[in-house]
Amino acid sequence: MTSSSRPCQQAARVVETICSRLDENLIAQLVDEPIDRAVQSFRFWWEPPFDPVPFHRLIGRLVAHLHRYDSLTRTLAPSESMADEAVDLLAQHYQGAYEPGYDGALLDTVFQPAPPQEGIDGVLEGLAEIMKARRRKEYVDSVFAQHLDPLDSAMRRAIATHIVDRYGLDLSDELALCDCLKLAERVRDLIESIRQVDSIAGQLHRPLLGQYNVSPARPH
Repeated sequence: MTSSSRPCQQAARVVETICSRLDENLIAQLVDEPIDRAVQSFRFWWEPPFDPVPFHRLIGRLVAHLHRYDSLTRTLAPSESMADEAVDLLAQHYQGAYEPGYDGALLDTVFQPAPPQEGIDGVLEGLAEIMKARRRKEYVDSVFAQHLDPLDSAMRRAIATHIVDRYGLDLSDELALCDCLKLAERVRDLIESIRQVDSIAGQLHRPLLGQYNVSPARPH
């Protein structure tokens, strides 16, 4: 083995390791499927008219429930402490029928058409999907932090060269026009690009599986 071939082989191993950790089937197994199972097992009661106290309690319960099923962190936190997290997630990411954010979730809960559970179902499903997207991003970020961030500039250049040599025709127009020095500064973008190429036949974001188990209203 020559000294020049060693960095090339190391670069190839780094790319292979990162891409294997970011395999869509693995991410689905680690992130999507536990959240889907949590959704399927979540039971709740909801009766109109709308009241913010039980609404906050319910969304906190869902977030706590999802954390308990999380295969990567498995946080056992009381639902009361999760209500603030749920509100923040809705405020930042919820896309409602009337408007985005937390207020949009409230409007969807109150004004969605009958049956009464339909509005709250949509809000809870949206919250679960927001949690899923966040966990996906956290997982992807952790893979790059572990396997790419510690590397020096020489190894990043070797990785960029390896990717261009192997995938050059499949890069986006923007990346294909960059020279290797600039590509070395964008190795994560390169890996994300080839990850999309390798996954093009699959679904990057599969729909939520199953439905909520909504119990009938408690008799008074």
